[in-house]
Amino acid sequence: MRQRTALLFSLSSNLQQVTEREKAALARELHDELGGLLVATKIDVSLLRRSCDDGTEASAVRWDRVLRSLDEGLNLKRRVIESLRPTLLDNVGLVAAMRWLVDFADARKGIPMKQALAAEIMEAYQGQGNAIRKRDEVHKMAQANKAFAHFRW
Repeated sequence: MRQRTALLFSLSSNLQQVTEREKAALARELHDELGGLLVATKIDVSLLRRSCDDGTEASAVRWDRVLRSLDEGLNLKRRVIESLRPTLLDNVGLVAAMRWLVDFADARKGIPMKQALAAEIMEAYQGQGNAIRKRDEVHKMAQANKAFAHFRW
């Protein structure tokens, strides 16, 4: 049983590493290829605007809309890359990335993340809270899967 658990842990760890490498590679490719295309297009559109703009308000609105769309595309690319592989993780390390995540969560939520995390840790220590509930749910699911694995069709 211990060997099987160790093997499953090893496989799970390897799968996680492969997944992270693939996410990082995809994020790099999106950054390099898509980012390059969008920036080059924005430069070309800006140059075209200077040479082809007829000076009308309708034309200005259209040029602004095209440039705004390109900016939105660049912002979307950044968000996708950050969700695949946070650049902070590669640039400054895990601790700084975790601090950034806590600060980001603080900005989005009413309760400061440090207080929420401290409260969750105290509840878990007392055998209560969401962490304990999730642990129990996972344990029940694992038991159900274990029973299901022994069921023969």
